[in-house]
Amino acid sequence: MSFNSPPVEALKTSLPEAELIEKIRHVHVIGIRSKTKLTETILREAKNLLVIGCFCIGTNQVDLDYAAKQGIAVFNSPLQILVVWPSW
Repeated sequence: MSFNSPPVEALKTSLPEAELIEKIRHVHVIGIRSKTKLTETILREAKNLLVIGCFCIGTNQVDLDYAAKQGIAVFNSPLQILVVWPSW
């Protein structure tokens, strides 16, 4: 059995709205940091999007009402941005 999955793309910076719209059209999952804003305008183009992971403090950069209406799950993982130092 073979499993064909699309590639994972990691970007180091946030994208301008037009570029983000172009990239989000075919994705099922997106992970964002605080500088990326997912407005209704952008989410309207994300026809295959199932889940948004916010790897920052809060989810205020996502239009949560629109995401909920479309059945797009949104989660927050703020601890992902912390650096943990060993206490020796």
